[in-house]
Amino acid sequence: MQWQTISNYGTALIAIPLIVMTLRKFFSNFKSIFDDDLTIQDRRILQQTTFLVILPIVVLIHEIAHALTAIAMGSRVVDFQWSLFWGQVVHTADIAPWQNYLIAVAGVASQIFIGSIALLTASKSRSAAVITLSVYIFLFTWGHALILYPFLSPSLAVSDFDSIYSGATPEISLITGIVHVFLLTLYLYLLIGSKSKLWFNQKTRPAWYKQYCIVKQRADQAPTGVNLLSLAWQYYLVDLDKLCLQTLDHAEAKDPSLLETWLLHGYVEMNKQHYKTAMACFEKIIDISKLEAAEQTIKMDPRLLARTYMSIGHCLAQEALVTKKQNHQAILDTYHNAIQADHTLLDPYYYLAVTLLGDGKKDQAMQYIRQALTAEKEGREWLDTTLPRHCRELLLESKQVEQEQKSGQ
Repeated sequence: MQWQTISNYGTALIAIPLIVMTLRKFFSNFKSIFDDDLTIQDRRILQQTTFLVILPIVVLIHEIAHALTAIAMGSRVVDFQWSLFWGQVVHTADIAPWQNYLIAVAGVASQIFIGSIALLTASKSRSAAVITLSVYIFLFTWGHALILYPFLSPSLAVSDFDSIYSGATPEISLITGIVHVFLLTLYLYLLIGSKSKLWFNQKTRPAWYKQYCIVKQRADQAPTGVNLLSLAWQYYLVDLDKLCLQTLDHAEAKDPSLLETWLLHGYVEMNKQHYKTAMACFEKIIDISKLEAAEQTIKMDPRLLARTYMSIGHCLAQEALVTKKQNHQAILDTYHNAIQADHTLLDPYYYLAVTLLGDGKKDQAMQYIRQALTAEKEGREWLDTTLPRHCRELLLESKQVEQEQKSGQ
């Protein structure tokens, strides 16, 4: 059995169950996906559907384009293979070089065309789900055609780009190369450019965009440090890190005493996994708070100080996952410091519990969970409103385990 056949069967055995599960998930969540609120889960389903269902169809069209062009050129197709994410069309070679070039370029051209239609659909549609699905189709089809195929070409016995660049005249190869570079540059600009990301969020997150317009107008009319900081937070919420950092620089220039700029700067760096830089941002707030306390100048905002300590804890915890070097005590200390900074805030109790659970100290963890839920009834606050539900789930899970252990005895 040939390697190509083995790879085709292997791909099918792995991919088909995933495709079936993705389709079931897509249709079972169809109404929620296409309602007015496109959630993170909806986006993930659309992304999986694009990659596992739509992209293989695009690849099939790619191979059909090769075959139809070969027939149109007077050649005869002697072998047609399709394996979900790649394929191969073999035709008789008794044709002119320019005809062979057209056959080779037809597959990539079909993908570029499909991706372009998808992008046009996204620009015209008003449905967040349709826009998101169309953008994903564009990203996967163009990325597959312009990046993956050329990258894999050296490792393949027969490839489109081999035929495109070696089978044509030097002039045609040069023109093709220029077009390829232009399309690739356009693709990367649309993929990572701030303007395209802003457009995508405007089209798919109308509630955010409405608030963004209000904050942006306020910052434009009165570019104070506070207003610019609010605008930076808006950029941060939709992962527009470049615009966020630029706006933070303007906010700091307007008001150097605005310490929350360092907190947000640290969040951005932490999301990039730049933990040392993030820690430096957070520690700057701590250092200033200690200096002010010593000099008895302006009193530090306790809520900001608590958020800073929690951010240091999150940073240490994420860094530990990457480095595989756990330092539970250092993480616990930061959350204890957060409680001391603002005793009205309940979030640190949850993070203390999670850290203790990771260290195998279940009983201590549950004590903090109970403390938090009791304090909640007394009117103390949560910054993250999802945490009370997580606390109750942890407590319920703990009780169920205890009951199972008792019944087992």
